[in-house]
Amino acid sequence: MIPDSISIQLPILRLLEDKKSHHVRDVIEKIAEHFKVSSDERAELTPVAQKSKFETRVFWAVSQLRNSGLLENTERGIFKITKRGLEVLEKDPKIIDNSLLKQFPEYRAFLGLDSDKSSKSEVNENIGSPLEILENNYRKLKQDLLQGLLSQIKKIDPYKFERIVVKLLLKMGYGGPSQIGLVTQKSRDSGIDGIINLKRYS
Repeated sequence: MIPDSISIQLPILRLLEDKKSHHVRDVIEKIAEHFKVSSDERAELTPVAQKSKFETRVFWAVSQLRNSGLLENTERGIFKITKRGLEVLEKDPKIIDNSLLKQFPEYRAFLGLDSDKSSKSEVNENIGSPLEILENNYRKLKQDLLQGLLSQIKKIDPYKFERIVVKLLLKMGYGGPSQIGLVTQKSRDSGIDGIINLKRYS
C-alpha cells in the first residue's frame, strides 16, 4: 500500500537525523524500503499527469518539511535537517501533521494563514499530494459534466438526437473530406436513422 504524504514526513525527518545532506532520489529509495512499497506500487501513476503517485507524495512531504523550517536545501535536490528539525525529533512525535507544522510561522505563511490568528484555523489534512488532489477534483468535475450532458441529451426530441449523432460522427472524422452525412426521414422505429460514409478520415 502506498503511504500517504503525512505518514511519510516523520520517517523522512528520522532518516535525515544524521545531519548529512541527502539527495531526494536517495530519500525516495529509503522511504520505499521503509514502507516496503512494491515495484508495482511504485509504478502506479496519477491518472492525468502520469507521474509516479508514490514519488509525488514523497516530494510533497519534503516540501512540507522544508516550508516549515525542519529541512533546508544545500543544493538543488539536496537537503538536510535543521536545528528546528532536530528539536522536533527530540520531542519524539508520533506523527508530523499539519497541526504540528502550524506552530511554525514559515509554514503558516506557506499556507497563507495569518500568524496572529488562532491555531484553530482549519487546514485540510490531505493524504495525497496537491497533484493528486487536483487530478481527483478534475475527474470529479469531468464526471459531473458528463452526467449532466447525458441527462440533457435524454430530454431532447428523438429526431434532434439523430442529428446530434450524425454531427458527432462527422466531427470524429467520418463522412469523408466533403463531410457528407444526413438524417433520414422520420420512421418512428425507435432507432437512429442517418446516412454517413463509414470510412474514417483523420
